[in-house]
Amino acid sequence: MSRVVRGALSAAVLLALAGCGDDASGPDQPRLNGDWEGRYTNQVLGPGHLALTLSQDSGGAVTGNWSLTGDVGNLDGTVAGSHQYPEVLLALEGDSGTLLYTGRTDSDDRIRGFLNIGASRIQLELRRVGG
Repeated sequence: MSRVVRGALSAAVLLALAGCGDDASGPDQPRLNGDWEGRYTNQVLGPGHLALTLSQDSGGAVTGNWSLTGDVGNLDGTVAGSHQYPEVLLALEGDSGTLLYTGRTDSDDRIRGFLNIGASRIQLELRRVGG
């Protein structure tokens, strides 16, 4: 193999490795920044709609705001949580207490998980709005 070919291959390998980093959110791992929503129907609580506006930092911390409308009433508050791909954990804090959402991202625009409201654990898929 000639020096030119070896040099070109070495340069290509170095460029490929330069694209690999330690960032936990990496280029192939979705961030939660933006607006999300999901709808549910529950035998006890009836129908509902959850809307969130989320911001995720490079360390995976998630903050934002949320609102829930439905037969349970109109609730809203702030979000504090984490996204360590693919796991999502969000505490939805409001005047009526804290709701917990746990899920997994399975694409850039979908989180599949569960919302805990009181004793009810509701399956809830969140979709990125405009995604």
